[in-house]
Amino acid sequence: MLLNWQDARLRCAYEGAMLASPTTYGITTVMKSLAVKNKVTVYTGIHATLSNGDFNTLDGIPFSELAVRWLPGNPNNYNNIENCIVYHAAGLVEDVDCNNPYPYICYRRHSKDLNMTECGTTDIKYRFDTRTNKCYKFHWIGRSNNHASAVCSAEGGHLAIINSEVEAEVLRTIFAQDARWRASYGDLVRLGFYNWHESNFFGTLHGQSLEEAGYEKWKPGEPTFYSGSGRQKCGGMFRDGLLDDTTCEENMPFVARNTRTRARIGA
Repeated sequence: MLLNWQDARLRCAYEGAMLASPTTYGITTVMKSLAVKNKVTVYTGIHATLSNGDFNTLDGIPFSELAVRWLPGNPNNYNNIENCIVYHAAGLVEDVDCNNPYPYICYRRHSKDLNMTECGTTDIKYRFDTRTNKCYKFHWIGRSNNHASAVCSAEGGHLAIINSEVEAEVLRTIFAQDARWRASYGDLVRLGFYNWHESNFFGTLHGQSLEEAGYEKWKPGEPTFYSGSGRQKCGGMFRDGLLDDTTCEENMPFVARNTRTRARIGA
């Protein structure tokens, strides 16, 4: 996947990782191997986005302490906008415009405490629910629809879709258990359905109508399709389990549903 530097950084962070930088012999070897194998140039976590020309890794290591060599003619800070660094398959680095899209590598330090959960992920915030045989994670920090979708995807899931009355009850229960949600935002959470460019049709991110998906209970008077802040083309749910249409740009809490199969525990 090709992303600009900020989006690549965020994507790695959403996975609980960091945009990789050649900080050790081991990491550098892996980065070079992947770049050679895939015949690509990749973003690193080395940047000068906070102070023009002062390059550091995302974990604060100055460029001067890294065992890397510049591509001939670099750094040149072309047009005074090259504050990010890419790593070439030849093992050389180059300063580039952070808005340019490149492949990237995410890195997470190994931990003895890192174990696979019953949801098939190392993220312990995903919880398995026996009523639906699915895993869910509540994100109380608000995101736009695009960012919420990216977070869920990076975690191996997607914005939650309600497929039954039972699943609506599961989500209602999740809301009730998180006091931060009640304190930080009103009564609405973002879910995985949208107005697919038709005036009266909302469908899930999997292409089904809400009726086909198994749940289509709107709050009385909804959907309105418009609000004072603009068109409402994305989907949400009130605390009571009834649906609402929302703006896609507003930062709202959301629920991710893990698409991985539940892992077996024990022998």
